[in-house]
Amino acid sequence: MLRMYLVFPIVSLLLCSCSNSDLDVKKSVADEHSGVKIEMPAHLIGTIGQFAYFQGSDMPVQGYSLVVGLGTNGSPEVPSHVREYLAKEVSRIFPDALSSRVLSDLDTAVVIVAGSMPFGAPVGTKFDLFVRALPQSGTKSLIGGSLISTELRGAIGGQVRPGGPTKLLADGDGALFVNPFVNILDVAELPKTLNARVISGGRISYSRPIRMVLREPDYARARQIHQRINERFPARTPVANARNRGIISITVPPEYKRDYVHFLRLLKHLPLGAGRKVWQARVRQIIEQLELPDASHDELGLVLEATGRQVVAALRPKYTSKNPIAAYYAARTGLRLEDDAAAEIIINFAKGPDRRLQLMAIEELGKHPWLKSAMPTLHKLIDSPNEIIRTAAYESLIKHPRSRRITNVSVGKDVDFEVDVVLSLRPDKVIYATQANQARIAIFGGGARVEKNVFFQAPGELVTISAQADQEKLQIFRRTPRTGRSSKVFECDFEVASLIRVLGSPARPHPNTLKIQGLGLTYSQVLTVLHKMCEQKHINAKFVLQKLPEMEKIYRASAERVGRPDKPGQ
Repeated sequence: MLRMYLVFPIVSLLLCSCSNSDLDVKKSVADEHSGVKIEMPAHLIGTIGQFAYFQGSDMPVQGYSLVVGLGTNGSPEVPSHVREYLAKEVSRIFPDALSSRVLSDLDTAVVIVAGSMPFGAPVGTKFDLFVRALPQSGTKSLIGGSLISTELRGAIGGQVRPGGPTKLLADGDGALFVNPFVNILDVAELPKTLNARVISGGRISYSRPIRMVLREPDYARARQIHQRINERFPARTPVANARNRGIISITVPPEYKRDYVHFLRLLKHLPLGAGRKVWQARVRQIIEQLELPDASHDELGLVLEATGRQVVAALRPKYTSKNPIAAYYAARTGLRLEDDAAAEIIINFAKGPDRRLQLMAIEELGKHPWLKSAMPTLHKLIDSPNEIIRTAAYESLIKHPRSRRITNVSVGKDVDFEVDVVLSLRPDKVIYATQANQARIAIFGGGARVEKNVFFQAPGELVTISAQADQEKLQIFRRTPRTGRSSKVFECDFEVASLIRVLGSPARPHPNTLKIQGLGLTYSQVLTVLHKMCEQKHINAKFVLQKLPEMEKIYRASAERVGRPDKPGQ
C-alpha cells in the first residue's frame, strides 16, 4: 500500500498561526477542544478568529501512474496489484492492442504520484505534483518523461489503493521536471533522476466544502458571524451560511477565486459588530500597534483591511510614519482598500533602500494590475544590477497586462512552458527560469545570443548545437531517446529565444505545414541545455534559477517519504 507520512498544511498555517513574539496583550479564550484555553493575541479579540476557526487543511492526494518517453531508461516491472488498474488507465490513452505492450516497454515506467491540494481551492486550481519511480523497479532515469493522465485520490488511514475506494479528488499529467543540474555522467548522481515534479500538473476536480467551526457552539453567535460576513462581502450567492449552532459553510465569491487564501484570512480577521464608537477606538488602537517592533504587522493589517474602507481616513497619517515598517503595512492596507494616496507610498518602498521592504513592495504591486502608476517603477527595476530585484520586478510585471518591456515568444501549441523576452537597458544578460507554480523562462536583455563558432553537446549527447564562424545559422539536432539515432537537422538564428523555440517545440508535424516543429525537449531538458551553454560561455548570459518556495520544499520532502506501494505496510 502507499503511505503518506507527513504533509504540512500551508493554509492552516496561514490561517491559524499566532506569533509568540507579539507585544500585544494576550487573553485566554476557549479552544476548539472543549474545556481547553488558548492564549490569543489581542488584535484577534472581537474578530471572527476569536470565536471560530476553519476546519480542514491541505489534502494529500496520491496515485499510481505511468511515465512515457524514457527511451530505454524505463522498466517493464509492474506490481501485480496495480497492473489491472494501470492497464485500464493506459487503454484510455492508447489503443487496446497497444496497452499491454506499453506497460512492458522500456520507454515507460510505473511511478508514484503525490501532491497536496490547497485548502479552500476551487475546482480547476492547479498545483505541483511530485513523481517518484518505484523503488527497485529497474527504472534508470525519469529524464525526458511525461506523466500520462492520472487519477489522484485521498488516503484512508494513510494508505491508498489503485482506483479507490476513496473519492476522486484531482487529476494530473504533464512533462516531468527533473533537476536540470544533475550530472548524468556521474553514476552516484543518477538516483536523483528517479524523482521529479510536474509543475502545475495537478488539477482539482472536486472542491471540498469550506467550513468554519465555532469554538463554542451557539446559535446566536453563528447567526452573528453569518450576518457579518455577508454584510462585509455581499454576493449573489451568500458567502456564509450558518448550517447549525456550530458550523458555518463558506463560499468563496467569484472575485476572490484567484486569491482565495487571502480571502479566507480576511474572514478570520473580520471584526464582529460591537458598536461604532467601540470599533473606532479599536481601529485607532490597532493602527498604533503597527509602531511596535515585534507586533504581528501582517495580521494587524488584515484586521484593518477586513474592517473595510472606513478605516482609510484613520490610516493615512500612518503612511508617513518615521517607522518604515509601520508606514509600509499602513500603506499596504490602504492600497488594498484602493486608496490612491497609499499607492505612492508602496511605489516609493519599491524603489528602496530597505531591501526586505523593497521586495515586499514589489510583490505587492504585482497584486494590483489596475495600478498603472506602478509601471514606470517596475520597468526601472528591470534594469537593477541586483538579480533578485530584477526577477522580482519581472514576476510582478507579468501580472500587469500590456507591459512594453515584456514580449512573449510562442514556442508551440500544447508546450507547457512560457518564454518571455524582457527588454533591459543593462548590457549584462540574464536567463531566469522558474521551477514551481508555472514553468517560464525569461531572457533579460532582449538580444541574448549564442556565440558564433560554437560546438556544444548536452550531457549524454542529447542535443548537438554547432555553427562555424562564417555560418549564418545554428545547426541543431538531437539523439532520439528510443533508437539512439539522430533527428533531422534544424536551423535557427543565433537569438537565444529562437534556440529555445527549436528545442522545445513539439517533435511532431505542424497541422498546416506538416513539417516537424522542433526537437520536443521537456522544460527541464531545455534548462539543462541553457545552463550548460551559459556555463561554457557559448551564451554570454548568467543563468538564474528561481528560488524554490519554502512550502514547495516541504511538499517535496514529504513526497519523497512516500512508502513502498509494492510492499504493503512499509
